[in-house]
Amino acid sequence: MCICAWDWQPQQQTPLVLIANRDEFYQRPSQEPHFWPQQPRLFAGKDLQAGGSWMGASLGGKLALVTNFRAFPPKDAPRSRGDLIRDYLSSDINAVDFVAGLHGQDYQGYNLLLLDGGGLHYHSNRSDSTQPKIQTLSPGQYGLCNHLLDTPWPKLARLKQGFAQLRPHGSDPQLLALLHDRAQADPEQLPNTGLAQPMEQLLSSVFIQSEQYGTRNSTVLRLSHQGALSWYEQGHNANGSGAIRQHQLQLDWHGQ
Repeated sequence: MCICAWDWQPQQQTPLVLIANRDEFYQRPSQEPHFWPQQPRLFAGKDLQAGGSWMGASLGGKLALVTNFRAFPPKDAPRSRGDLIRDYLSSDINAVDFVAGLHGQDYQGYNLLLLDGGGLHYHSNRSDSTQPKIQTLSPGQYGLCNHLLDTPWPKLARLKQGFAQLRPHGSDPQLLALLHDRAQADPEQLPNTGLAQPMEQLLSSVFIQSEQYGTRNSTVLRLSHQGALSWYEQGHNANGSGAIRQHQLQLDWHGQ
């Protein structure tokens, strides 16, 4: 994923509502979210080039999402960031222990959002060394794109503002519409991540579309206290958007 916002209220009937866009090159092959045949308790999209995923769930009671940390030129790394999602969801390890066992230098820059029975957790291999390696999140609304948690890039500020106005009663179609926002930031507001200004401009909208690169998936997730997960998603390509897909999963989740 490349931008997401969520409301985490672990004591409420719906502890988690999350909205997210995944951006990728159109030519990179992938499969839409499904149960993986060789790992039948894992429900996730699949990157057919590297074998990992960008977001998924485990029937054992986990959710996971990764975003890229944008910095150019990127450093070489031996492993795909999508491996993080696959490895976490296919294991029985909790989020804290999973992160403790990672070698962050094996991956290009990433942010991880991980849910388990102990709560919702954030980790980045580009975070300030004075911060905890993994942060267990307090109740509240958060956002994440291609920098650290809640970094106020214009696109993230727009998405969080719209999300806050719709929560807690916004419908799935209303939340999905927030992810279709094509408004770009003013040039003086653009972050400096090492990209040329025209590319920074292109990437400054919540929803991205160009000839070769753009938003591929828009997703709304809702998790109930009983572990019922609603997955509401629309796929996109260079020619436009596809039909809405809806999935209902039951996770063995014992939250706070």
